[in-house]
Amino acid sequence: MAIRSESGGWTRTNAIDGNGDGIDDANLFRPNRLMARIYDRAEQRLTVNGTMQFKPTDNLELILDGTFNHLKRQRNSVNYQILLNNNDVGAVANQNGTVVAGTFRGVTLRPLIYDEPTDLKSTTLGMSGKWEEGRGQVTFDLSYSKGKGSDGFPGASFTYVIVPRAGRTVDASYDFRPGNAFPNLSLTSNFNRDDPTNYQLLSVFDADTNTSNVGYEGRVDWTYRTDWGPLSSVQAGFRYEKVDLFTADPQNLPVAAALLGRGDRNGDGIITIDELGGVTYDQRYGTFYPGVPGEFPAICWAAA
Repeated sequence: MAIRSESGGWTRTNAIDGNGDGIDDANLFRPNRLMARIYDRAEQRLTVNGTMQFKPTDNLELILDGTFNHLKRQRNSVNYQILLNNNDVGAVANQNGTVVAGTFRGVTLRPLIYDEPTDLKSTTLGMSGKWEEGRGQVTFDLSYSKGKGSDGFPGASFTYVIVPRAGRTVDASYDFRPGNAFPNLSLTSNFNRDDPTNYQLLSVFDADTNTSNVGYEGRVDWTYRTDWGPLSSVQAGFRYEKVDLFTADPQNLPVAAALLGRGDRNGDGIITIDELGGVTYDQRYGTFYPGVPGEFPAICWAAA
């Protein structure tokens, strides 16, 4: 299990007062968002390979080989996201124009759980041979390969996107200035941020990367050794290769309004966390950054 903190990229803004003079400053940079993540990963890999070599005659040698590989990986990413804005109080920008501290009011809080599965299979078969007779020699190689599967990328392949319910507000303060063992992040809200019933479904994100690749390759070489003065041998060969590649990144992003008919069990016009079928939020992963001093949200959620 791994834990990390991210900014989610940076935004250039002209709407933040970075020096306290009451006037917004141009060309400042602030984080897009502040994120803490816990990755839980389980992986299974099966690999089978074999080689067979035989010589049916004194002149002919053949080699057969094959490999099969199957990778299954399950990654659960528990995220605590704060989507920032330009509604700042007491912002501080350094000499490079980076907003290193401040309070931002009315930010969006998104506790998310990503499901990122991987299922990849590949098969490779090959045959090579050599035939010799007198001055002549023929060598050949034939191969076939196939790969197929799906792989969830970061932020995919499935997640419920949830936000605080109407009337629940959050202010975020952060401090990236030197001197802190860990960047401070504090949240002020008018609701219990650790209670899943205070959140509602915004949308469902479902995406994946699907691949299917097939390749064929063949090679034949002929060599004839001669006694023709400086010409020691004559060679000729043939090559063939064909590769079919297919990759697709299907995505589905239905908003909560499109799902009300199925998910809004009490008819109040929203889908709350307890109305998401088969999902239970708990704290099985413990806390963010255990043992690290500093001010930041510690509780993380997991879904089952």
